[in-house]
Amino acid sequence: MAGSMLKITRDPETPDIGSDIDPYALLGHLSLGVVVCEIDERRGNPVLIANEQAKSLLMITDTSIRDWCLDDVSVLEFGEPLLSEFHRAVKTQRPVHYEWDLEFNGQTRNFACEITPLETACGQSPRVMCTLADRTAEKRAGANLLHHALHDGLTGLPNRSHFLNRLEEAVARCHGEENRACAVLMLNVDRFQLINESFGHPAGDAFLIDLANSLRGCLRGADILARFNGDEFAILIDDISGLDDATGLAARIHQMMEVPRIVSDSEAYMSVSIGISTTQTSHMHPENLIRDADISMHRSKNLGRSRTEVFARDTHIVRTGQIQLETDLRKAIENEELELFYQPIIDLEQGRTIAFEALTRWHHPERGFVSPVDFIPLAEETGLILPLGRWAMLESCRQLRAWQSSLAGTKDLFINVNMSAVQFLQDDIPATVAQCLAETGIQGRNLRLEITETALVADPDGAAECLHAIKRLGPTLALDDFGTGYSSLNYLNNFPIDCIKIDRSFVGRVDRDDQSAKIIRIITMLADTLKMSVVAEGIENSEQHMMMRSLGCRYGQGFLFSRPLPQEEATAHLKASLK
Repeated sequence: MAGSMLKITRDPETPDIGSDIDPYALLGHLSLGVVVCEIDERRGNPVLIANEQAKSLLMITDTSIRDWCLDDVSVLEFGEPLLSEFHRAVKTQRPVHYEWDLEFNGQTRNFACEITPLETACGQSPRVMCTLADRTAEKRAGANLLHHALHDGLTGLPNRSHFLNRLEEAVARCHGEENRACAVLMLNVDRFQLINESFGHPAGDAFLIDLANSLRGCLRGADILARFNGDEFAILIDDISGLDDATGLAARIHQMMEVPRIVSDSEAYMSVSIGISTTQTSHMHPENLIRDADISMHRSKNLGRSRTEVFARDTHIVRTGQIQLETDLRKAIENEELELFYQPIIDLEQGRTIAFEALTRWHHPERGFVSPVDFIPLAEETGLILPLGRWAMLESCRQLRAWQSSLAGTKDLFINVNMSAVQFLQDDIPATVAQCLAETGIQGRNLRLEITETALVADPDGAAECLHAIKRLGPTLALDDFGTGYSSLNYLNNFPIDCIKIDRSFVGRVDRDDQSAKIIRIITMLADTLKMSVVAEGIENSEQHMMMRSLGCRYGQGFLFSRPLPQEEATAHLKASLK
């Protein structure tokens, strides 16, 4: 019977392997299970041939397969739809591939088979050859690879690719259903680098795992939480009823973060900045939704951290404009297209100019005048403040040298140069000062650097070391915007400050606010005790001028005396002041 089922022919060009070789013995050497069966449902679809691999897969323990039928083999789960696949192969006379899963001893196993119809003699029932393979290990390996490709290795959360796939599906549903919307939240841990720097990266990883678990507890069942990279997470809220669903989740997350976390046996209070975009307020493209939420998250950080910002289209327009502005600013610095203006600092008693404060100005060839309020923060954010600050200091010293060389009576004139907090923290200011003094030949005492409280509070020890190094080179130091910080008095005690500049917010109210006048009087008395000079900023009328003199302030600057002037006008002003 077996010999009538298979017909083996030999290609004339193939060497003869011998007439004594049993073709069916060859089946035992195959790595696949092979079963030949007859499709006769009245007899239970009898198994005619099964090699050892097939017996193992089908768990046939008898050495003989006589009286075995497909209906008896539980592994095959023979019946619909597998039986229909056998019939399809017979009907079409073409091979059919089929896979199925089977629960076995509490585990899921995956099987695959290739069903090939065989030639049969007239009057015989149809017969097929079925090659069998257990794909369980292969499927598990593939599933593991897919899981690792779509999930974060540290937290086990979906990664960016997986999140984007789910977001694409959600956005597609929003396109297809009217009034349906979804939201994306981007989260970033505020000051996370402090965890790594203080306790080490393993502690930082443990913190992120703990945070991921806590974030899961804030979500609805259908929400998707993903980790993009580092300390950045994303949340997809599908089918929101309104913006309140997203802002409500953000509020729950902020509340959850109020509880201290244990990091290396120490309590740490951490916070997150959150940005939100929705298909109602943003764009209907997945990548744009992520981008817009990210823009809002960074805006949240810039506005003070531990808060939530919702994307608005005008925010994106501003952000896009900033990209072009950054490019233009970079070119302006490289091509020396920026200009310094000089605002006089006046001796309030004698009326003469004793110094100039150098202020950077930018006249864009297309935009016209660009306010420092717009380009200085951009320069700080992008790191362009470092080359800009070096240029401003050198150019200021050159101008002072030019005045001293050409005008008599300017030996004691000095120039004030502002130091950005970012520049102060990231650049080597003493080296820049030494280079400027050496290149221009001016005396160190004629250079005064203005610093803000922000530059001092980030790294007090490093700031003190830097300021003392500057002082050894000769320049003096002024604390700008005095009175607006929470601990300015402490800075006067710990840092080698020579001059206090009273913030314009006090000066502007001195002629109509008794409280401001009292504060200014205290500042001038304190400065006098500490042998520091005082400069009042923002004097705009004669009443303020007289009040500042009466309160003990010796020097001032403001529109009453002069606006910031370009080089030629500043020179003319200085000549007039020297007469």
